[in-house]
Amino acid sequence: ELHLVTNCLGALVNMAPNAAQLHPAAAQQITELIALLTRRFTRVLKTAAEAKQGAAANDGEDYDEGGELEMVSEVVRLSLQIAAASLNDRALASNKHLIY
Repeated sequence: ELHLVTNCLGALVNMAPNAAQLHPAAAQQITELIALLTRRFTRVLKTAAEAKQGAAANDGEDYDEGGELEMVSEVVRLSLQIAAASLNDRALASNKHLIY
């Protein structure tokens, strides 16, 4: 459910500027989540491009992505906002594990 995921990630985005002294394991999980989501986004984008090319070859029928591309891009955007908000001026020194 996209609505639930975006609300949960939105709450984390709001709390992220106050995050300080993240544990190395938590920082690693955040970076792994972003890497996983970007790989999925790339895969969905590639699939959508291939489907559009196939639809163009079949008498120009429109391809309906089903919103998966929009959903994955929204989740990637929110995840990147969480990481960026955790690296604000106040928390930058205490969240070194998120940088490395």
